[in-house]
Amino acid sequence: MAVTITDVAERAGVSAMTVSRVINGSQRVRSDTRKRVEAAIAELGYVPNSLARGLSSQRAGLLALLVPDVANPFFTLIVRGAEHVARRAGYRMILCNTESELEREYEYVQE
Repeated sequence: MAVTITDVAERAGVSAMTVSRVINGSQRVRSDTRKRVEAAIAELGYVPNSLARGLSSQRAGLLALLVPDVANPFFTLIVRGAEHVARRAGYRMILCNTESELEREYEYVQE
């Protein structure tokens, strides 16, 4: 089961909000408290949930690339280049094969 921010807070003896402040680099945390939280994060192996962070910040850090045919070699370089640039900018990318179907493209855009 994944370690939660609440688990880290309990281990460090602080609130979940304090853990959040530490994770987000807020200066509003005393250094001794920050050290306790960082130690609890390390001990428990806590990794922030990127989906949850995206929901709270309204920025998922996720891009979708719609390609009409992934089997077409023309798109191979485009996909590789787009993924490379996206990663450098801190985004993750999802590849969607539309098979040149307008309805499928529309569904992907809606999602």
